[in-house]
Amino acid sequence: MLRSRYVDIEAECQEARAKLAEPASTGSMCRNKAIFASWYQRYMGFADSYTRMRRAFLRLEAWADVHSPLLRQSLAPGLGWMGDEPMPVRELLDVVTDSPAMRDFIMAHHFHDGQRRRPRYIECGLFGTYECYGEVCSLSWLSSRMLQVIALGPFRILVFAWCVRTRNYLGLVVGCPPAHELALMHHVIQLQARSLRLEDRGLFGDFIVTYIDDLVAGNYDVYNGAISMMPNTGPHAVSSVTRGIRTTVSVMFCFDETPLLHVYRYQVSFEIVDRAALGVDSVQL
Repeated sequence: MLRSRYVDIEAECQEARAKLAEPASTGSMCRNKAIFASWYQRYMGFADSYTRMRRAFLRLEAWADVHSPLLRQSLAPGLGWMGDEPMPVRELLDVVTDSPAMRDFIMAHHFHDGQRRRPRYIECGLFGTYECYGEVCSLSWLSSRMLQVIALGPFRILVFAWCVRTRNYLGLVVGCPPAHELALMHHVIQLQARSLRLEDRGLFGDFIVTYIDDLVAGNYDVYNGAISMMPNTGPHAVSSVTRGIRTTVSVMFCFDETPLLHVYRYQVSFEIVDRAALGVDSVQL
């Protein structure tokens, strides 16, 4: 049976077998045994990914319960373990069956199958929201039924996070030229379709664990229950104090529809921290 330092997979398997052993019709028992055998063969190498994703999503749930209840409500139930899998996940497993690098991604959908697609959750994307000059972008995590592989030149990208307004997305590289396989294959990327500029976020497991750790550490601001892509704290923000005023600047590289220009969005905030150092009676920020 599967074993792990952190999770007793064998105990969970024994519990599942015990449920199968309960009185049932012969046909039902045979079907359940067949499902369990298929499940065991498919996931027998997933113990480490199970442990890693379970820990990550428990941390995310605990954080969201306090800081972003709306986000917590938007997380859909997982796919489960013993039932039939939706067609997109079966197709995905066919693509990445021999790739340990993709196991964390597959396992993530068994804990939460993306976010619910309801109007009240549209601006509460798991991977952040920003607004600039009236344009709102919110990257929502897609359910397994909405996963799709798109072709961008020589690259094949599995889109797993999507903004319905700006069409920005996060994706996984599932196909690329041999020259790029070592550097990009199965990595999370944010890519602008026209210019093919991309930002490499690393393997999905590393990406999601680091992202959740940053949330828990307070490196992302939360406004009205939504995660801000342009926080005033953390590694993507710079702060300085001049004459009693703290100026904080956060910046985000944007993949807008232009092949020639590198487009950035900036968020600047001011805070009076030392009135005696202002040198004036009042100031308007």
